[in-house]
Amino acid sequence: MIVLVFILSLLVNFVAITVALPTILNTYQRYSRGKLVVCPERHQQATIALSPKIAAISAVFVPKEIRLVKACSLWPDVHCTKQCIAQLH
Repeated sequence: MIVLVFILSLLVNFVAITVALPTILNTYQRYSRGKLVVCPERHQQATIALSPKIAAISAVFVPKEIRLVKACSLWPDVHCTKQCIAQLH
């Protein structure tokens, strides 16, 4: 019984390292840079900053959660509704 638990534990760790960890690292890297979007309010190009930590952690699960942090190249001129995030899906 102890051997079975040990083997299952090794299997879970192997899957976590080979599947989840690369996905988390790749997503963190992808969302740590600013993204170009078209502002739905102004219809101009804007650069937004996202939360790479939340995107990376939720990347293992579906659907991935993407959050806009307090950084947009058009703020404070635009009343932001954060609809630009839909362009990233």
